[in-house]
Amino acid sequence: MTQADVEGQAGYIEMLDIRAKVVGQPITRKAGRKCSVGQWFADRNRLVPELTDEAWERVAPLMTGHWGVDPRRMLDGILHKARSGSSWPEIFARFESRSVKTYGDRWRTNGRWEAVMAVLSAEGDAVHAEPSQVPLLEIEGAIKPALLVGSDHAMLERCA
Repeated sequence: MTQADVEGQAGYIEMLDIRAKVVGQPITRKAGRKCSVGQWFADRNRLVPELTDEAWERVAPLMTGHWGVDPRRMLDGILHKARSGSSWPEIFARFESRSVKTYGDRWRTNGRWEAVMAVLSAEGDAVHAEPSQVPLLEIEGAIKPALLVGSDHAMLERCA
């Protein structure tokens, strides 16, 4: 679809029947103090990495020690906070642990955070440039059958 001109893209969009339903709460930010995790990235003019399976494989050797929790889940929670600007209570609920903040603070103090971010930065993992303000959505879609009758077959083949 990205290769089509503006009129072609408009034609494709008109063929769709899309419904979106908000299933999550919109992210709200408190006025006042900035998120220290998000501020860490802003101060360094860095984007927040996505913790993919491949990224975790590179970071996992840095996560040695005895854990009462899943360190990947804790790291993912901290990165989610930086991307979303969610409050700590929202992060605790989403990641089912109050330890997310504890581990984040500990890693920043003992230098592990810098080491992990150096690995993720050096490898060029996918990033999110701006925190998302869009709540969780459920999206359903289909092609309107009535529009397919008599439609341009060449255009349909390009959609496939």
